[in-house]
Amino acid sequence: MKGGAGFLAVMTGACIFAASVAGAGESVPDLLHRQDSVGKVEQLAESPGAHWVWVLDANLSSMPDGRAWLFDADSGRSMGSLNTGYSFVAFALPRAYHEIYSAETYYSRHTRGVRTDVVSVYDPNTLSPRAEIALPPKRASTIPRLNDSALTDDGRFMAVFNLTPATSLSIVDTRTRKFVGEIGIPGCSLAFPAGARTLFSLCFNGGALVTELNPDGSLSSQSRVEKLFDAEGDFIADNGARFGNAWLFPSLYGNLYPLEFTGKTIKAGKVWSLVTKKERRENWRISGYQGSAVHVATGRLFVLMHQGAPDTYKDPGTEVWVYDIGSGKRLWRIALEHATVAIGVSQDADAVLVGLDMLSSHLDVYTAVDGRHLRSIGEVGVTPALVQFPWQPPAAPGK
Repeated sequence: MKGGAGFLAVMTGACIFAASVAGAGESVPDLLHRQDSVGKVEQLAESPGAHWVWVLDANLSSMPDGRAWLFDADSGRSMGSLNTGYSFVAFALPRAYHEIYSAETYYSRHTRGVRTDVVSVYDPNTLSPRAEIALPPKRASTIPRLNDSALTDDGRFMAVFNLTPATSLSIVDTRTRKFVGEIGIPGCSLAFPAGARTLFSLCFNGGALVTELNPDGSLSSQSRVEKLFDAEGDFIADNGARFGNAWLFPSLYGNLYPLEFTGKTIKAGKVWSLVTKKERRENWRISGYQGSAVHVATGRLFVLMHQGAPDTYKDPGTEVWVYDIGSGKRLWRIALEHATVAIGVSQDADAVLVGLDMLSSHLDVYTAVDGRHLRSIGEVGVTPALVQFPWQPPAAPGK
């Protein structure tokens, strides 16, 4: 009787819910058989909106259950989400956005058991999985940073950073859906795209290791570049932003280090200061997990800043400072609505700046032109730490 009563209660509740959803004059059986309301799968637009933004959530309160949430920054509407496994960090997004690549880790008993590392391939329109590519179970579990994985500029190969504690890159062929092999990067970390089949990694001594791939993704060559920045006195944040053939890295004491790449080599560009002498004395410094962004068309650099001691360089930021990259001149300062750990800038003509507050789970949206606050979107995750814009402007002819 108890089982029957329980079943009856569940069915009664379901019928009450269905009846409350049904329109006037529409019976429950009719509702349950309507194809337009039951079991319907929505699809996103063929091309992403310029202000769609992925909010990446490591879900630190339940790390086996990483999440990614897609929002429309214009309307504040939630567009969809993906489950992304243990210690999720970020996607590798091809310029054409025809697929989404995600380095993920799973355990056979959820929190223990046999470990499986994969690159999951998702359909960007349905957010359903298309493929899984098995990896060696070595993927690094780190604080959130975008360059734990990266695509080569031709979009063909994905590199996934490993830490066992030996450091290496797992190379995946996105076309054949196969793991190509593992390439050691001793003394260095992360992967930054720097050419059609070239990646570089930052090294403990302030240098870099350049890795060149063959057409099949195997190792062609590696070369070390010594002393690009001061790894002890003024180390750079590893969450730099790319501008053309350079990666721009803010440093602990408020300097900007451009690392320029041409062919198979990297060189240090002219270092310039983000802060005045007075601001340096006032302890203005860089902030957050994703503390810089570039609007490519206007050549503007956005840097997340706060006041604090040297060891607070990953603390949330209170302002964003905007610079002209060509001259190094600061254009304006933007006071932020919430303490912010990550910033991103859309790449359209009417660009927006987004700032992510991890603690209160807010995504704040500003105009990138003058920093005017447009809206705040609440409940964008559990412990969201990074943002990614999927839309990129068409490449220039010949690019």
